[in-house]
Amino acid sequence: MQHARDDGRPWLVLGAASGALGLSVLDETIVGAALPTIRSELLLSAIEAHWVVNAYLLSLTCLVAIGGRLGDVLGHRRCFVAGAAIFGIASAAGALSTGGTLLIAARAVQGVGTALMFPAGLAMVTSAYPPERRGLAFGVQTTVAAVFMAAGPFLGGLLTEVLSWRWIFWINPLPVLLLVLAALSAKSRVDETDASAAPKSAASLDLPGVTTVTVGLTALVVALMQSGDWGWAAPGTQALLAVGILALVAFFLIESRVKAPIFQLGLFRARAFNGGNLVFFVFQANKMITFVFAVQYLQAGPGLPPVAAGALVATAVLPTLITSVLAGRVADLFGSRLPLVSGLALNGAALILSGIVMQHGDYQALAWILPVWGATLPFLAVTSRRALMSSAPPELRGQAGGVNLTIQMLGGTIGVALASTVLAGGHTYGLLFIATGLVTVSTVAGAWATIR
Repeated sequence: MQHARDDGRPWLVLGAASGALGLSVLDETIVGAALPTIRSELLLSAIEAHWVVNAYLLSLTCLVAIGGRLGDVLGHRRCFVAGAAIFGIASAAGALSTGGTLLIAARAVQGVGTALMFPAGLAMVTSAYPPERRGLAFGVQTTVAAVFMAAGPFLGGLLTEVLSWRWIFWINPLPVLLLVLAALSAKSRVDETDASAAPKSAASLDLPGVTTVTVGLTALVVALMQSGDWGWAAPGTQALLAVGILALVAFFLIESRVKAPIFQLGLFRARAFNGGNLVFFVFQANKMITFVFAVQYLQAGPGLPPVAAGALVATAVLPTLITSVLAGRVADLFGSRLPLVSGLALNGAALILSGIVMQHGDYQALAWILPVWGATLPFLAVTSRRALMSSAPPELRGQAGGVNLTIQMLGGTIGVALASTVLAGGHTYGLLFIATGLVTVSTVAGAWATIR
């Protein structure tokens, strides 16, 4: 731990990790604006177009916990560099794609690169900064993510219109090279320190665990992604859900018995780790529901054009440019619990209020409610991540980051799937947002009990 701080270059580590987070968020949002053009030029079917987006999310969700464990075993900096290289090469392959199959495959490989790069970056930042400065570091990361998230739809549309849709992928290789150079230039010994702290038997990877968790998460996530098209009662959905649940049960049984598991169940003995992941699950679900369905409401209800609806919802991101660093600084000074539960309460209240004004057709009120909601997001993300990452021992921080990211991605996937079911059942957007707000507020008690 001390070695990592003696470098004098923690900001290079933070810059590399923040850039990786920014690119991963950008890749989630930039494709949507270019998708109609991609579909037209490559003659994609509706299902193929759907998987241009979902292939990236699927591979990232299913492999990020494994990527975190590999960082603990092989070294976080090595995995970061390898993941960045895979991501950059896959981006170039996406830009050169001549058909839907190649593009979908490239997107899936991009997710593999992110699954290696992202948890390694979290572990590097955690080890490069002492506890009293980690909130600020994670706040900087969240600010970068907010900028990239807000820029994604606009940048995707601009590049597609001015140059070509292929440039949404060509813009990645150069930043990836800079990330690799920053990680290597930091010369942080945290990589070697954490790898040497791992058990000797960890060198042999837990293949039964890898197989069962990959099969389980893949089946579960595909079922959730396709439930809107197939329906929850469809045989395909039911079969995938059953396979996913059985495989994950087998995975946890395996991990409780092997000497060097890919997934250390002991992480869940830390109350802060459990509480932080609970908050992250709810955080990602309510964030995805808001960004996806608020835009739909504004087009379906008041009849705003897509650009105006997107711009109104995008204003929710702007306050995070300030509150991300503020949340981290407050958590460093006063601890994670108070800013976290306050943020949860205000976030949930803003969603409930959004639902009420939607029920009454007062969409203009969302212009000030959504920025208040957005301002609270860092108080959920920064503080909970600071708490859960600090609760993990140094030799398991890559794995802790991977588990956290898996739970975060599952939160978004499950949240969107359930929200689609609510709306398909004839319920209103207002009711959806009120229910989401109530779930968020109910998380306050769990956060208070587990986060110190």
